[in-house]
Amino acid sequence: MRKILSFLFLWGIALIAQATHNRAGEITYRHISGLTYEFTVTIFADGTSPAIGRKDIEVDWGDNLGRDSLTVISEDDIEPDRSVIRRIWRGNHTFPGPGTYSISISDPNRNSGVDNISNSVGVPFYLETELRISPLGSFKNNSPQLLNYPIDDACVGQPFVHNPGAFDPDGDSLAYEIARSRGIGGTIAPGFYFPANMSVDPISGDLSWTNPDEPMLVNVAIRIKEYRDGVYLGSILRDIQIQAFPGCNNRPPNILSRQEYCIEAGQSLIAPIQAVDPESNQNVALSVTGAPFEFTNSPATFNNSSASNPNNVSVSWNTLCEHVRKDFYSISVRAEDNGGSFGSVNLTSYKAISIGVIAPAPDNFTANPIRNTIQLNWSNGNCSEAEGYVIYRRTDSSGFVPDSCMTGVPEGIGYEAIGQINNVNITSFLDDNEGEGLVPGRKYCYLIHSFFEDGAESYASVEVCAEVGKVVPVMTKISIDSTDAEEGRIQLAWSPPDTINQQDFPPPYRYLIYQKENQNYNLIDSTLSINDTTLLLTNQQTDSVQHHFFVELWSFGNGRVKAGSSAKSSSVFLSSNLTDEEIAISWNSDVAWREDSFIVHRKGPSENLFSPIDTVFYKNFLDTGLTNDLKYCYYIESRGSYNLGSVQMPLINFSQIICVEPIDNIPPCPPPFTVESDCDQDELKILWEMTVDDCEEQFLAYRIFYSPTLDGELEQIAQVDGQTFDYVPDLEKNSGCYSIASLDSAGNQSELAEKICIDYCPYFELPNIFTPNGDGVNDLFEPIPPNNNPTTPNYRDIDSIDLKIYNRWQQLVFETGDPAVKWNGFHQSEDKMLQDGVYYYYCIVYERSLSGVKPRTIRGNVTLRDGDKNFNGSYK
Repeated sequence: MRKILSFLFLWGIALIAQATHNRAGEITYRHISGLTYEFTVTIFADGTSPAIGRKDIEVDWGDNLGRDSLTVISEDDIEPDRSVIRRIWRGNHTFPGPGTYSISISDPNRNSGVDNISNSVGVPFYLETELRISPLGSFKNNSPQLLNYPIDDACVGQPFVHNPGAFDPDGDSLAYEIARSRGIGGTIAPGFYFPANMSVDPISGDLSWTNPDEPMLVNVAIRIKEYRDGVYLGSILRDIQIQAFPGCNNRPPNILSRQEYCIEAGQSLIAPIQAVDPESNQNVALSVTGAPFEFTNSPATFNNSSASNPNNVSVSWNTLCEHVRKDFYSISVRAEDNGGSFGSVNLTSYKAISIGVIAPAPDNFTANPIRNTIQLNWSNGNCSEAEGYVIYRRTDSSGFVPDSCMTGVPEGIGYEAIGQINNVNITSFLDDNEGEGLVPGRKYCYLIHSFFEDGAESYASVEVCAEVGKVVPVMTKISIDSTDAEEGRIQLAWSPPDTINQQDFPPPYRYLIYQKENQNYNLIDSTLSINDTTLLLTNQQTDSVQHHFFVELWSFGNGRVKAGSSAKSSSVFLSSNLTDEEIAISWNSDVAWREDSFIVHRKGPSENLFSPIDTVFYKNFLDTGLTNDLKYCYYIESRGSYNLGSVQMPLINFSQIICVEPIDNIPPCPPPFTVESDCDQDELKILWEMTVDDCEEQFLAYRIFYSPTLDGELEQIAQVDGQTFDYVPDLEKNSGCYSIASLDSAGNQSELAEKICIDYCPYFELPNIFTPNGDGVNDLFEPIPPNNNPTTPNYRDIDSIDLKIYNRWQQLVFETGDPAVKWNGFHQSEDKMLQDGVYYYYCIVYERSLSGVKPRTIRGNVTLRDGDKNFNGSYK
């Protein structure tokens, strides 16, 4: 043992001797090609470390192919006052294939004096970065880059904020979470704990420490996760060190600026920033970091100035189309004061500013009608980096004007995407309504935006609108003339074109009429002239089927040539939803014309004729104040129009007639109830009230539900009539969960009332004396019944026991798991009556409860008396 201790002691001395006194750091990477990545290990360490001259560090690539030793490429003294050295190692590695790899270093050792890590100088410094290489072959990914140093100062009693200054060169989304610092092999550093009131904002990455309450040197980690289109790509575990100094009355500076900017690519951004320190005798230095400053072409600039109070600076950025991306850029502003007369502790503040660079809208957007189509043309908006365009359409103008940060076409303004072009150089689109043609008399309006590879969208174009002329027939009537399951009638009508190109389509003309059946349109009839524009269909199922039609115009002057077709349109189809004293009706129609209003017609149970009862502008109506189980009949009169002078208005179409009866199908309210239980008497009663707020009605009955466990399904155990307001369950055990539901005169059951659970009433008590003399009184050592009532069981709600009885020499004389016990005073292994005297027991009682069996321990003693009196040896 002495040799082992000596070895451990010498090993610890060796670690300390070579310790680099590491304070903070991270591992980042960038993609080179294929499966090869360049990794950068950055560590901040004490410049006074005895091993600062050591140049190599070992990296575990996480691919089971061994480790590599990297040589330091730079050493910078970033804080001469505290002699903090930033050391950087860099090297390439090629992975064997797709997968998830944990790249790590474990380097002796941390610096001494870290308060939230036990014996920190003896704990290896561990960093880790996770890289996920997609099995789909998309290997190109670069990790976030961290621009702010991971060493910072705080003041006791003052709020502290630190930000890593992370940006992703690929534009991927970042998320942040606080993590524990690690030690040997990636295990949590021994003794690690989070300082009180410390957290990380998951979006901004701000590490906040609310009012450090004592001087301390702490290390924590921030895990920075990377996502692309919602897919996790990997993470960086950055270790950070913070020194909280005592006795400084300093307060951190304040940063004043806008939170968000949106700018059109090609325009210049000027973002003013002001830092003010609450201590008038202190000056503030400002620095700004972020992805916009890292671009090769036209990076953002920062007019840094000397420290002052207040300090006014600005960020300038001449944006380009290549800067367009889906996610906003984040720049991190850091303000640091000079400690003033209160001491040497400089305090910092951080603020994140978001900048969206948005592609300009496609310009020169026009819409020109060509027969029953509309030709759209535009210019590409000067951003050739776009992938293509999305085209949107709606009927009538929306008046949409986007704000400065709104890209694309938002939902909720009535526009629907009708096409996508995946080539930025194609700048035209013919809207023919997917081959169906556009409807004359409608005003069609359009918006368009470009899109980019990462999902970014440009601003939406200006809105353009156009109408097509009446060069094809238009449907004007699909009206139910008679409602019947077999012999219904439908009236059809349409209006001929205003103009026909007779050179291309010479007369005579004929209409062909098509009706939809089983998802297909079938030719059902034709006319003999262009002026023959009505048709009455008989023997139709109109009571339960919606009907769809369109007509085609054919020229027969030079062969057989189709001159155009109407848009497909449907009848108005009515349906209902029945409830207590109410009927809700709704209707569906898909027509070429504009539906302006709907008149609801009703015939009541004692009426011979229909009469209009309301005019509505939506396709639903609620009829109230009705009498249950009586018949009400309805039909809808639809009134519509075209923006065409040659079509007589209004267009009137009728739905089928439906006749329905309102029914009471609304469940009543559950009554409030209570449960009264008496463990001593082993009794339970359920009581409830007859009426509930907002639910005054006569209840037909009440149903009682029960489950023996907390999570069990409630099952009905009884039903009592509506004049009874209490119930005593007929159960072996009254413990469990109860609920109640009411039943109204129509047979509707309410929801279950919120259940009430009554726990078990466990009882188990042992006597302190028994007399096993065969006289029939107290002959057995067994539990005492509740209240010493011999008519009740000796114990209640006991699952089992573990009872052991010992003599005065601590020898086991009896044991059992049976709650009834029934010990007769015999030694269980020697099979003989024990001597009179005091015996000691230890018993674990396993009591039932709704949450499971729970143990309870009881200890005590029992006196055995008269064991040898009148005993013939046969009693056992």
